[in-house]
Amino acid sequence: MKNILKVYAGKKDIAAIHEAARIIESYDAFILVEADEKTSRSLARKFPVEGITAQYERSFGDRRIATSQPRISSTGSTRPHAADRRERPLKPGPHHYMVQFIGPIKQNWLMRIRATGAKLREPRGNFAYVICAKEPMARKVAGTSFVRWLGHLPYKDRIAPRVLGKRTGPKLPRRRERSGVYSVEIFSSEDAGRIARACRSLGFEVISQEPKARLLLLRTKEADSATTRQVQKLSEVHGVRFVRQRVVPRPSTNVATTVMGNDYTARAPGGLKLAVQGEIISVCDTGLDTGEPVTIHPDFAGRIAAIKSYPITPDWNSVIMNPGGDDGPSDLNSGHGTHVSGSVLGNRAASADGPAVIKGHASRAKIVFQKVEQEMKWRPDAPEKLKKERYVLSGIPANLAPLFQYAYNEGARIHSNSWGGGDPGAYHDQCRQFDQFVWDHKDFCFVIAAGNDGSDNDGDGKINLMSVTSPGTAKNCITEGACENLRPEFNSELYGNWWPDDFPVNPIHNAPMADDADQVGAFSSRGSTEDDRIKPDVVAPGTFILSTRSLKHRHEQRRHQ
Repeated sequence: MKNILKVYAGKKDIAAIHEAARIIESYDAFILVEADEKTSRSLARKFPVEGITAQYERSFGDRRIATSQPRISSTGSTRPHAADRRERPLKPGPHHYMVQFIGPIKQNWLMRIRATGAKLREPRGNFAYVICAKEPMARKVAGTSFVRWLGHLPYKDRIAPRVLGKRTGPKLPRRRERSGVYSVEIFSSEDAGRIARACRSLGFEVISQEPKARLLLLRTKEADSATTRQVQKLSEVHGVRFVRQRVVPRPSTNVATTVMGNDYTARAPGGLKLAVQGEIISVCDTGLDTGEPVTIHPDFAGRIAAIKSYPITPDWNSVIMNPGGDDGPSDLNSGHGTHVSGSVLGNRAASADGPAVIKGHASRAKIVFQKVEQEMKWRPDAPEKLKKERYVLSGIPANLAPLFQYAYNEGARIHSNSWGGGDPGAYHDQCRQFDQFVWDHKDFCFVIAAGNDGSDNDGDGKINLMSVTSPGTAKNCITEGACENLRPEFNSELYGNWWPDDFPVNPIHNAPMADDADQVGAFSSRGSTEDDRIKPDVVAPGTFILSTRSLKHRHEQRRHQ
């Protein structure tokens, strides 16, 4: 195969380039060409060039597909993999196809595809787009000059490998699945009702239907031996985009200010005194101290722009005795939300007379707090793994847009989310919803935790890669990992002492957890993502952080004194 290059040259150079190489397409900033090795080197001596040959390789599940010739294939491969040959021929009617273009996609190409009667569904990487079309339409699309390759989107590749018992990526030590519960992403909200009916006919219970989020949550009572076949049939329902195991979302999170370089900016006597006055920041987490503005922690007093609690979502109803339960916005369990909020915008009021000043980075900003953790009163027949958790982030709605819109309407333009979970490196329905909201509200910024699933559970002395999870795998957000803090008083605290199964061997097992600010925390989730994007985007101190303590934990401290 010849090389495909972006040649950064002007229109005046087209004739000279055409004499040496085959021009694929011209763009405002570059010319796309195909050339052999000798010609590629010659062009590189005359112009800035970028080799993009590898970007034309398409992945379907664990298979790599060469896309040098446009064609229609029921499996997406001219030489089907053995597993593909078992896939049944396509039924008459519309189907979803993957279209790869000859280069970066132009709007007039998409308009011409629409003109065939095909429906544009969503862009994919590597100059690709998913379309919905009947076979005659697909053949017209495949025959256009700007389409390089076209193939049916295989049904079996619309199922997460873990659902079929295949583990991809590292083992995530803190991942918790909801047994028998699946997230079903769909291509079009218009198909939600029809797909829900098809799901019921296959024996699933539809426990949540969110057309605007293009998402259904299903529950099955089939035995494990029958579930695989049931899910395979589900993937063949027209309009189903992807099926995943539903997971239980979980929380993820003075010296830190200095480590992050904010000492001069925020609090040094001769510094800039930037304390983010006038900004409103939203934190979506477990709860905020007492939940009442008049009795709130002194570090937040007078700066509560809004506070709201989200009840248990309906998809939990089958396993709990308190459907729609809502404990209010107070931080009743771990204190995680109060701690995170203090790191964001605590103003040191509670520690002014103490030996250590505890102050957040945005100490003069206001807060919109959204509580999503609720107490779960489990039914006797609920899965044992779930019943171990008294409090769960069960208020996170399947359709996230209203949650984001509430914060936006209250004036927030920064939204902090220190929670996550899901398949390692995967782009989930939650990611799509985060990205869509930013696309529609370009003055809004999400900050999302990468997660706490870093581990060396294979015992090779290295932290496993690709452990970052949704929603930290979103594209239009800032994903934050954890580096170590600088607290020598904790040098006796070792990774192996805290998590012996996750860090069984040296050098990590006996490494202190807060002695090197240039070291990523061993527990912090890593990238890259499944589609080879770099995540997280930044790291900040995440070990032994001094922050605000919720009322519940202040009471506990007093009881133990």
